[in-house]
Amino acid sequence: MTTHTQARKRSDQIRERRQNRVGRSKKRPVKKNQRGSKISGVPPIVARGVHVRTMDQTRSKRRRTNTKRRYDIALGVPGAEVRLPAIPHIRIGWRSLSGILVVLLGGLLYTLLNLPLFQVQLPEIEGIQRLAEQEINNVLDVAGTSVFEVVPSQLEDALGEAFPEFYDISVSVGLPASVRVSVMERQPVLAWEQDGFTVWVDETGVAFPPRGESALDVRVLAQNVQGNPGTSADGKEVLVDPALILAIQQVGSQIPEGVDILYDPQHGLGWMDPKGWQVFIGQSGDDIDEKLLVYDAVVNKLKQDQIKPAMISVAQIDAPFYRLEQ
Repeated sequence: MTTHTQARKRSDQIRERRQNRVGRSKKRPVKKNQRGSKISGVPPIVARGVHVRTMDQTRSKRRRTNTKRRYDIALGVPGAEVRLPAIPHIRIGWRSLSGILVVLLGGLLYTLLNLPLFQVQLPEIEGIQRLAEQEINNVLDVAGTSVFEVVPSQLEDALGEAFPEFYDISVSVGLPASVRVSVMERQPVLAWEQDGFTVWVDETGVAFPPRGESALDVRVLAQNVQGNPGTSADGKEVLVDPALILAIQQVGSQIPEGVDILYDPQHGLGWMDPKGWQVFIGQSGDDIDEKLLVYDAVVNKLKQDQIKPAMISVAQIDAPFYRLEQ
């Protein structure tokens, strides 16, 4: 009996202690700041310039990122369907998309530049008469090049610089690998020899190197010549004045065949007489018939006087003269 009473008394003491402990926790004073606000047990967190993301936001974003699309296919039996494997929902950002586009465009460009379908074999050349196609191809140098790398304006400049006898140069490009060249060749009317070099000259006075074959009957030996008259309409350097070319043609029709024409800036046009002296008739072919009559009269007079001149000039019809020494 005593034991039972003691056990009951002990349980009452334990219950009383628990109640006192709960009461003390409820009456614990709450800490306040200077403004009178309650201060919680968790210290405040301050973040500057950083977006603070809670655990719930992180989890929700992670769930959205890993969201998968599910596809169910219904069967012919009512209530029966087949579930396909879930496909992850992939979101592509602008940076990833731009990177993919750069890779695709780079691959496309590499394919276009290296695909044999777009590589030029040999260009089509039209308008040449004396030159060989190989000479032009050596300057163009487009064989085996991608058609997308061919710049027509650059090829036109290269041809104009390498071949002064060309004018009206046109280069066009077509797909898949076509390069077409069209040129016009100058026609030489005389051969001009000066300072040991010979060039051909067309009717506009433009000079160019002798290439191929041309039946030229007129050959001019220039002496004491310095500088060129100017430039032609298409920008080429003019070696001979077109008016002088016309005079050369007039003189060439009056002198013996096979005789070279002489040109001196001071005395004008002339030729080498087979008897051994030079003859000059001036800068133009005007009044050439009368000048030839005066020349014959001078020659006859010198022959009577047994004088052999080195040069005879009838540039001035009223005042012809001769020189014994050059």
